[in-house]
Amino acid sequence: MMCMRDLEGRAALVTGSTRGLGGAIACKLAASGVSVAVHGHTSFESGQKVVQAIREAGGKSALFLADIADETAVQRLVDQVLETWQRLDILVCAAGVNCDVPVLKLDTPTWRHILRVNLEGTYLTCRSAAPALSASGDGAIVTLASATAFFGRENGAPYCAAKAGVVALTKCLARELAPAVRANMVVPGLIKTAEAVSHLGLLDPGERGVHIARVALQRLGHPEEVAEVVAFLAGSRASFVTGQVWWVNGGAHMGPG
Repeated sequence: MMCMRDLEGRAALVTGSTRGLGGAIACKLAASGVSVAVHGHTSFESGQKVVQAIREAGGKSALFLADIADETAVQRLVDQVLETWQRLDILVCAAGVNCDVPVLKLDTPTWRHILRVNLEGTYLTCRSAAPALSASGDGAIVTLASATAFFGRENGAPYCAAKAGVVALTKCLARELAPAVRANMVVPGLIKTAEAVSHLGLLDPGERGVHIARVALQRLGHPEEVAEVVAFLAGSRASFVTGQVWWVNGGAHMGPG
């Protein structure tokens, strides 16, 4: 039987982990015995809060700031993580930016920025981390995709396109980096993050009800519930799982019903 502390002693980089889902994932990995590199672009104060929470709970963590859309900055980030922990076994790509602009009103710089951060940033981080992950002997990549990659949504074309690219990229990584590295995707549903709560708060009660009604479990998910799945995929309990899409959405998107 595999130990539930199968992550003990490993090191991870979690991009976009100064708040929200990324922060919850960082905390879960740290609680499982992982030395966690918390990453943000410019969010120093919120990043320090995540690091402090991890340390107060007895975990190991350090904060790193970098623009993941910048090739040089990404390589420097990975190098700094390796200097700090002397290893890198897990990469979780949670960094991303969204938009809410109709296609016909979308300007080219915005389109490029959304794709650079969400897709190119994920690619650059995975590429830079791949040698260390391969050297670990049991490396794991977990990317965060989105239901919009499969279904699309109004006013979010660049985000949807970028996340669809992340799905394809992750499957390619699963093939090319095997057997040393496994690569999987997690697709969160309606999760109770500050962003989601803010968005739902702008809707009238009827519209909010429609969103919740689409979820079989009839509630919002919690960031910790997504983090549990990420931690599973990052560890040896998922040693025969790669190239897969894991939906964590309370039973949404199952079709009419």
